[in-house]
Amino acid sequence: TYSLLAANDDSASSPFNSRITPLCLTPGQTYYVQLDGFGTGTNGAFFLNLVEENNGVAMQSFLSGAYVPSLGLMHDSLRVVGVLPTTEPYTAAPYNKPVLGETAGETIDPSLLTVTGNDAIVDWVFIEVRNSTTPSTIVATKRAVIQRDGDIKAANGGDLVFTSLPAGSYNVSLKHRNHLGVMASAA
Repeated sequence: TYSLLAANDDSASSPFNSRITPLCLTPGQTYYVQLDGFGTGTNGAFFLNLVEENNGVAMQSFLSGAYVPSLGLMHDSLRVVGVLPTTEPYTAAPYNKPVLGETAGETIDPSLLTVTGNDAIVDWVFIEVRNSTTPSTIVATKRAVIQRDGDIKAANGGDLVFTSLPAGSYNVSLKHRNHLGVMASAA
């Protein structure tokens, strides 16, 4: 499959421009940019600048209350019985966690609630990205979901990405409403 990003036909009525607004591309997807020589404004110069921007964090953890040692997985009972909140619970009372650098109010993609096996959702978690020099300083927060195999993902099931963070080294804290928080040193 492919997507057409832009096509400039030098027409005032064209919905396309010769300059493409920056946008996020999906890995594995093929994209085409159409170049044409229509009109008198074409001078032969063409520039395509692709920049990889990945502020992704690969995290894995286990919640001891849900962990089943004989399986090496957590149980997903909240999802199974239909009581897993579909909207993140951390920005409202009684938790009132700060929202820094990222938006809040994430909701689980409904299709994720039908996933079973290792990637089934166990519960919501709260992530704090902290300054590596002064770990008491929180620089960004995000709400995410944790899967049975311990993978922590965005609420849409995708990779956990912090769009507001510049590249760097940070301490990462993971919290859950019924467990003690943990913090990894600079990663």
